[in-house]
Amino acid sequence: MLALFLTLATLHASQAPQPIAITHVNVVDAASGEVRAGQTVVITGSVISAVAPTPAVPAGARIIDGTGKYLIPGLWDMHVHLSMAGREALPVLLANGVTAVRDMGGNGQAVLAWRDSIANGTLVGPRIKAPGQIVESQRWLSNVIRRVESLNHPELLAELKSRFALDSSGDGPRVVDSLKRLGADFIKIRNFPVPPTYLAFARAARDAGLPLAGHGPPAEFLGVVSDSGFASFEHSLIGIQNSKLVPAMRTMPDSAQADLIRRFARNGTAWDPTLVSGRVRFIPDSAMQRMIDDSTGATDPRLRLVSAQLRQQWRADLALAGTSSPQDWADIEAQASRDVRRFADQGVLLLAGTDLGVITLVPGFALHDELELLVEAGLTPREALATATIIPAKVVRLGTVMGGIAPGQVADLVLLSANPLHDIRATRTISGVMADGRWYDRAALDRMLRLR
Repeated sequence: MLALFLTLATLHASQAPQPIAITHVNVVDAASGEVRAGQTVVITGSVISAVAPTPAVPAGARIIDGTGKYLIPGLWDMHVHLSMAGREALPVLLANGVTAVRDMGGNGQAVLAWRDSIANGTLVGPRIKAPGQIVESQRWLSNVIRRVESLNHPELLAELKSRFALDSSGDGPRVVDSLKRLGADFIKIRNFPVPPTYLAFARAARDAGLPLAGHGPPAEFLGVVSDSGFASFEHSLIGIQNSKLVPAMRTMPDSAQADLIRRFARNGTAWDPTLVSGRVRFIPDSAMQRMIDDSTGATDPRLRLVSAQLRQQWRADLALAGTSSPQDWADIEAQASRDVRRFADQGVLLLAGTDLGVITLVPGFALHDELELLVEAGLTPREALATATIIPAKVVRLGTVMGGIAPGQVADLVLLSANPLHDIRATRTISGVMADGRWYDRAALDRMLRLR
């Protein structure tokens, strides 16, 4: 099956894209919430060249009938760990309408190679923005390496040892220079060093033109990190009280919370709550083990799409979780859900991300789960759709060419059978996907889901 996958990629690379016209389609505008009926969208090369009721269609164009269907921009998953999921995840993501992802660390060289192969047309998959290697505080990294050394997981141990450690202010420029030479699109930081060390690192990143994103720092440091130009905080925001993890906002008075949220909005610091990965914390270990062992999809048909590599990662994560101190996550995750609406009301940019790589999360399918959880948390379907289209494009500095359906925009598109502005679950009703101007109809997408 892998040979078939590579043959498809080679075939696409060797053929110039045929002009395409999607006719009589309902074009969904995730910014305004409007649906423009009866439109024809013309794609020339990899770019949208016209959107109008009766535009000029190039001779020889492939005609796709969009009658009764809804066209949305391609979806982003803004928090994935592709090297954990394996290369087999790439077509599964695309078949779910995920035409772009932001990788958040792992085997950096492998992911950067996939990124470049997809960009030059020799590999089929979503666009990738990648950080190279994760950056950590030296203290945290040393501690976790000692824990993993006892688990007999050489791949995880090697990846941890490849991460960059920050220990002093002098480390920042060296680490940033190394990542820039690797070809990183941005920098991912997980655990923060002391403020002077971080701020020297942030200055070096700004000077190099590399955005910073990652886990939230200690609660009292959130505003300072936002001011440093941080692109996005990932996951639930957490603080510490009485040696226990608590929601970060609970560590400060109400007025300080409001000021901090407005500060995020003013600075353009986005938040990617990854609600779907937070839910995993409440699945019993026995149920997780059954899912890990289910390679045929007996308990959930989607599980047959999980690679052996990802299953091995899940096994290691389940073993590692057993070595951690127990925490009460219910309050933290409940607060994260409540904060979704609160942050949106204050103008904070919200992102849809899954933390693909976490136990039970299936590539692509997990993004649709995340969108539904964002609506459950209080967003409208339009706002949820924006977290996976317009806002990601803005955060990765591609807002002028991605995230919408208009002339000059990149032709990453998803054709749906139902209106996602009425029900966000409609993002699952995929009739076809266009990635970089190449059209994959439902039959082609189904073949992608059978490639493993």
